[in-house]
Amino acid sequence: MKKHKIFTFCKLIFPYIIILVIIAVLGSKMYNKLYDLSIKKTIENQMSMLNNTKEVIDLRLKEVENIGTEIFVNPEYRNIILNSDKMDNENYYKYIEIWNKFRFKAFNSTFIFDYALYLQDINLILTPKQMSKRVDTLYYNNFLKYDGMEFEKWKENISKNYKKGIYFPAQNVNINNKDYKLVTFIQSLPIDSIRNKAVLIVLIDENEIQRMFNDYSSEKNGSIFIMNEKDEFITFLGQESHKSKLEKYNFNSLQGHEIIPYDKSNDLLVYTKSEENGWIYGSILPEQVSMKEVFLVKESIIKMVVIIVLVVLLLSLIFAYYNFKPINELFDRTKGFGSKNGKLTDGYKILQNRIDNLIESHDRLAITVKEQVDNIASSIIFNLVTGEYANVKDIINMLDELGINIESKYYCVGIIKVDQVSDVSLTRIIVKSIIDKVCSSNTLTTYFGIDRIVVLFYSNIFEKDEFISYINVSGEKIIDSLEKNGVNSYMSIGSINSSLEEIYHSSKEANKVLANIVYKRDDKIYWYNEIFNEKNKYYFPLEAENKLINVVRNGKVIEVKAVLDELFDANIKNNKSPISKKFFIMEICATLYKLYDEMLFGEINAKEKYNELFSKMSNNNNYEELIEYIYNEFDEFSKDIHMKKEENGSQMISKINDYIKENYTNNMLGLTDIADKFHISEAYISRMYKDLTGQNFSAYLEKIRMDNAKELLTNSNMKIESVAREVGYNSINTFHKAFKRVNGITPGAYKKLKH
Repeated sequence: MKKHKIFTFCKLIFPYIIILVIIAVLGSKMYNKLYDLSIKKTIENQMSMLNNTKEVIDLRLKEVENIGTEIFVNPEYRNIILNSDKMDNENYYKYIEIWNKFRFKAFNSTFIFDYALYLQDINLILTPKQMSKRVDTLYYNNFLKYDGMEFEKWKENISKNYKKGIYFPAQNVNINNKDYKLVTFIQSLPIDSIRNKAVLIVLIDENEIQRMFNDYSSEKNGSIFIMNEKDEFITFLGQESHKSKLEKYNFNSLQGHEIIPYDKSNDLLVYTKSEENGWIYGSILPEQVSMKEVFLVKESIIKMVVIIVLVVLLLSLIFAYYNFKPINELFDRTKGFGSKNGKLTDGYKILQNRIDNLIESHDRLAITVKEQVDNIASSIIFNLVTGEYANVKDIINMLDELGINIESKYYCVGIIKVDQVSDVSLTRIIVKSIIDKVCSSNTLTTYFGIDRIVVLFYSNIFEKDEFISYINVSGEKIIDSLEKNGVNSYMSIGSINSSLEEIYHSSKEANKVLANIVYKRDDKIYWYNEIFNEKNKYYFPLEAENKLINVVRNGKVIEVKAVLDELFDANIKNNKSPISKKFFIMEICATLYKLYDEMLFGEINAKEKYNELFSKMSNNNNYEELIEYIYNEFDEFSKDIHMKKEENGSQMISKINDYIKENYTNNMLGLTDIADKFHISEAYISRMYKDLTGQNFSAYLEKIRMDNAKELLTNSNMKIESVAREVGYNSINTFHKAFKRVNGITPGAYKKLKH
């Protein structure tokens, strides 16, 4: 075989070799991932078990520690303890009385094995079962005895010096000839005193402590332990060899874990520290337990990876050989094309480039077609929801050609209102992808402006109630998904309809809902039928709003109050429903918002006014306060405007006129430029000109330009085109029409007449 053919075959088989390597790497990664997950799961389980145990034992220890307080706050016991040194040693009946009071003292806790009160001044010990003044012979040696500890040592441990709640680690104790392993709690009495009049002894069964490690099993061949702040083992259960490792371990953190080597394996240590007393609760699990799941599947993974590698290797050889044959033929057929020496690498690059160009062209075409289909479908749906179509059948046929079947039993239009759109294209992509994911093939979308996405819901499989439920669930999922993607939004929904002709009405209803929701409540979905019902209607016709705005604009203070009185009487005092009252308040505040936008344009306090208004609407359900606030705002507006119109109107007109006379030659000069220059709205300029000069702004500007045009036509030899540009007109036709409209004669005729 020639070198170039060997090279080609190797080049073809190379990707399969990479696949083999990837499979092997993935197998290794799978094992490592499983190992990490198993360790993590074991740590979480052990930490949960230890924290639960810690919390329970902390509570039980609190109960133990409260016994001393409970005894000492009792006046009878406190008197006995404080005056024990004054008691008569021979008064047997007094001892009996003390014991009777003590032995019926009950503590509802299985955690406490036994307890005793030792009055050391009179060498008297009291327990629930006996009373003895011969503590050394009758009590300690015959009833309770610690292994390897004589009475004097025991007495010294419990009574020497003041002890404030000390726990001794678990020790072997013989009680009534039975062996127990007990943790001992010592509390000197009185509490918080340097005097040591008596000692409370509480015995805790180690088995009760170990029983609380309910997730631990001795079959795991591991260990559990509790260490106190002195690194002494309060209790330990498990492998003794673990003790030596734990005694050397430094528990610095409140909780943690570590892999520690032990007997040719890696054991897992998990611990947590109590914030109450500093005790450390821990467990050690051998590797065969913590890695149980890994060991179960390790062999299966290895076998599976080996089999897959062998199969892929065999298939690689077969596929590489069969792929080699046609490529070799193509190489022979294209020999000499794009190559001087006929090497395979050059011919292969030619074929590769041709295929790449074909694929690239195909992909571009597919993307273009998809975009066109989406755009056409969006345009068709836009016409459908806006009612701009001649025949429903034409709509159906056009969608059928795009592969979309829209004929269904029920239809409904929802509009998603998106807040603060910064990137329109990105927002639309996000919304469209979420809708497609949530609703599958039961929706079509189009757009109203930059911040509204129209969703047409349709279905053949649901009944009406089911369809409404489906829209609610889908709508909430869409809004929730958008919030997770950082897009704040809500949805308005029109009525359910049964024909395509009625889709337009559903769309109008959804738009009406948006127009009447001045601020968003906590709801995600707003249905037209829920908001606009008979009892929620309110009185605020368009002519009333226009009248209110006009009297405010004109600074007519008395008329403003009269209009407000009429509206509030009709909507607040006539027993309207709470929702209709709220809607009316929202509408009147929306009117106030329009006045803010118009009257405060460019002023510093505009944003503060917006925030104050919406805060009042959102957080105050007291209608009287809201009404008073609205009256004050409208009153301030009208008074302010009245004053401004009297004091500043003429000055502002004069300044604007001077600016126009200096800049009338600028063909871009207009209301927008003037508004930006003087920081007032275009609408305000128009009204101010009309009120103070009796003519429109555009008429005044046109007059200035015409006067200067006539001057140039009379006293210069400039051409008419040059005169038009000189006075601010880009188009000679526009100049001709304006000149003739104002002067009743064309510029050319006027020039001839004057000359």
